[in-house]
Amino acid sequence: MCINTCLAYTGPYSELDICPKCGEPRYDQNKFQARLQIQALWRDEKSATSMKYRGIHTQQIIEKLAQNNGEMPYYNDLFTGTDNLQAVADGKIQNKDTVLMLSLDGAQLYKSKLFNCCIYIWVILNHSPDLRYEKKYVLPGAFIPGPKKPKIVDLFLFPGMHHFAVLQKDGLDVWDTIHHLLLLMDHGKNYKEPWSRNIQPSDPYTNLSQRGL
Repeated sequence: MCINTCLAYTGPYSELDICPKCGEPRYDQNKFQARLQIQALWRDEKSATSMKYRGIHTQQIIEKLAQNNGEMPYYNDLFTGTDNLQAVADGKIQNKDTVLMLSLDGAQLYKSKLFNCCIYIWVILNHSPDLRYEKKYVLPGAFIPGPKKPKIVDLFLFPGMHHFAVLQKDGLDVWDTIHHLLLLMDHGKNYKEPWSRNIQPSDPYTNLSQRGL
């Protein structure tokens, strides 16, 4: 049905993507693109400084392991885990990468109902533990409407996972506002050399929202 109730997309209108009466699109194309949200975090000085936590903390862990013959004296964050440290040693996770964790759960919006919808979010692990779970740093992934629980969850997660698969393959341009550099984050590869010319945020090359990743 058209969002303005002009018509129903049945019969001769079943193949249309735009309402012939009001011009509104048939499908809602609004998305929570994680790419744009990550780029915005790196462009703001305060959030970009916070995003450096993971790289700095990981380096401190490596130095601590070297001082203690490979034994970790304490575990205060997931970065001390062997899986993370092995990925860093193999070059799969690099110092300036953005690392995210997916979290999915049902939500009870009304007291009288047991289930209303499912929400999945991306937690940015680059932030310190006291910040990464704050609402302003959590990236919304998608809302799965109820009232019944989804039976094949993977199909609902696919658009978001596909989005990140493309970013891992093609890389992600980010403006590092702290060092005033445009960097290409490419998963599992060496970082390309930062552009040496002095690029300002107003430069058209830094209008990353126009890039088609």
